Amino acid sequence: MSTTGQFGKISRRKIIQTVGCGALAAGFPSIIASRALGQTRNGMTRLINGDGPFISKAPVMIAYEKGYFRKLGIDLEYKWFTDGGLVLSPLISGEIDLASPTPSAGLFNAIARGANIQMFLDSGTELSNKHSTTVTVVSQKLWDEGIQTPADLPKIANLKAHMSVKGSINEYILDRTYMKGGVDPTKVTYEYGLAQPAAMQLMLKGGVDITNYAYQFAWVLQKQKKGQVIATGYDVAPGAVISCYSYSKDKFNSIGREVYVRFAMASLEGIRQFNASLNVSPPPKDIVDIIMKHTFFKGDAGRQMLLDLHPRWSESASDGKPNRPGISAMQDHWVDVRKYVEKKVNIDELANQDIAAEAMERLKKENPFKNL
Repeated sequence: MSTTGQFGKISRRKIIQTVGCGALAAGFPSIIASRALGQTRNGMTRLINGDGPFISKAPVMIAYEKGYFRKLGIDLEYKWFTDGGLVLSPLISGEIDLASPTPSAGLFNAIARGANIQMFLDSGTELSNKHSTTVTVVSQKLWDEGIQTPADLPKIANLKAHMSVKGSINEYILDRTYMKGGVDPTKVTYEYGLAQPAAMQLMLKGGVDITNYAYQFAWVLQKQKKGQVIATGYDVAPGAVISCYSYSKDKFNSIGREVYVRFAMASLEGIRQFNASLNVSPPPKDIVDIIMKHTFFKGDAGRQMLLDLHPRWSESASDGKPNRPGISAMQDHWVDVRKYVEKKVNIDELANQDIAAEAMERLKKENPFKNL
C-alpha cells in the first residue's frame, strides 16, 4: 500500500503516514476472474484515488486499512485534496484513476464541455434524517427572534447568505431550504468565497446570518449557543448526493472494468462496516481509529468530537449504486433554477449502476474478506 499523503497543489505537507495492514491471505478468491488487469506491478494493479479527508470517505478508508484492496489485487494509492471540486481537473486529465466529486454545477459543466466522466459507486447520500450531514444554520440571534424553520425564511429573505463555493452541494441544500420556505433563492444575495471554517468563526462573532455547513461546524455553533440548525439536507432534499466515485471513460478503457468492479467490492465491504457503525453507540474503536487517521480529527479532542458528531456521519447506499433520482434532481436545479448549466445529460448514462450491482453479486456468492 502506498499513499502520497498530500493535498495536491494546496499543500505539500504530508498528513497521512502509511501503516501496514498485516499479513494478507495469498491469492485471489474463486469469484475473481483471471483475465489481465490494466497495468500491473508484482501482480498488483496500481490505482490512484483522488479523495478528501472527510468522514463520507470512511468506507474506502476502512477497506484500505483492512487490506481489502490488496486482497483483490489492487495497490491503492491516495492523492489527497481539500475540496471535492479540486479533483475534476486531475480526473479529466488522467492524473488520477478515480475520484469522488459531488454532482456540482462544475461537474455538469465539465461534462457539457466534453469530459467523459462516469459515476459508479456511492460515496455519501442524504438517505435519512438521523445521518444527514449537510445542515442549514442561522445565527443564534435570528433563532431567538423566531427564525427556526424554513417557513420562517421569508422574514429574512433580504439578509445576505454566505457560501463557500458557487454551485456546490452546500449551495444546493441552502437553495432547497429557501425554496421549502417559499423563497426564490435567486432573489437572495449570496456572498461566495467564505470557506466553512471561516464562516463558522464569523458566525461565532455574529458576522454571518445564514449558511449551509457540514454538520461538524453546526455542532460547534450549537454547543456555544451561537447558531442553530433550521433544516438538514434530508429535510429539504432527501436523496441529495454528496459525492460518487467516478472515473474518466479513457481510464476505464485503459485499466479495465474488472479493476473498478474489484474496487467496488472492497468498498462495499467498507460501506457495510461503516453503515453498521452508524447504528451502534459508541461506534467500534477500530472504525473511529481509521477515520481519525485519515481526517482532521486528531488527538483526544478530535476523538471526542468525532464521537459527539456520531451518528451524523454521512451514510452511503448499502448496495453502492449511485442515487440516480438524487443526481437528476441536482442537475435539474443547476439548469432550471440557478441556470449555472446550459444543458442536461442523460443521468442513466452518467451514473453507472452495473459495476456496483456486479460487485454486490460477487460478494453474495463468496465474500473474500470474511477471514481477514
